[in-house]
Amino acid sequence: MVPKVSSYMSFPVVRATAEDSILTVRDLMFKHRVGSVVIMEGRRVVGIVCKGGFY
Repeated sequence: MVPKVSSYMSFPVVRATAEDSILTVRDLMFKHRVGSVVIMEGRRVVGIVCKGGFY
């Protein structure tokens, strides 16, 4: 049986806006213990920032 995505996803989704600083996004990752933050414009997803992008 193939596992469902829900077995691997984080909830609630941690999000920021494109106007937030990269330091804010980094702090969100540490605070919520996640490896990525979804970037939103209103209700639309416009990107994602992952921990690997900091190296």
